[in-house]
Amino acid sequence: MKLRFFTIMLLAVSLFALPVLAAEVKIGYVDLQRALNECKAGKTAKDKITAKYKQLEGEFSAKQNELKKLKDELEKQGAVLSADKKNEKERQYQQKVKDFQRFAKDARDTLKQQETDFSRELIKELVLLARDIGSQGNYSLILEKNEGSIIYGAKELDLTEQLIRRHDQKK
Repeated sequence: MKLRFFTIMLLAVSLFALPVLAAEVKIGYVDLQRALNECKAGKTAKDKITAKYKQLEGEFSAKQNELKKLKDELEKQGAVLSADKKNEKERQYQQKVKDFQRFAKDARDTLKQQETDFSRELIKELVLLARDIGSQGNYSLILEKNEGSIIYGAKELDLTEQLIRRHDQKK
């Protein structure tokens, strides 16, 4: 009796599983970080951020030179100046050091925020395009390479080039 019940259940499960097994499972993956760096919008944004960095680096260098001159001046005139004048110059120097440190921190924070904002927006676009590639290409599953999910991926399954092309064509 138990054997007959087990056999019937096995047949029933097999019949329901056949359509699922017959369906083709198509899997691909994308490297969103690579797509972010190699698509036209990514390269343009990276160039803008690099240009802004170089501009800030120039300002940073000018402010650093100004501080060095002020310190050298303070050291040279320190023995000649009265105590009040010397204290005033030291206060000015310390204030400029604080201003310089604040400038450097603000500049770093601004660049980091711009890069984060850009990356977030572009990744949203890339994910939507990857979904389009998945639905149009009849993929069952598309994985992200850098999330630690993929230990090995055959090159044929890598859809990153297609994703980059599709994004560049869209713009």
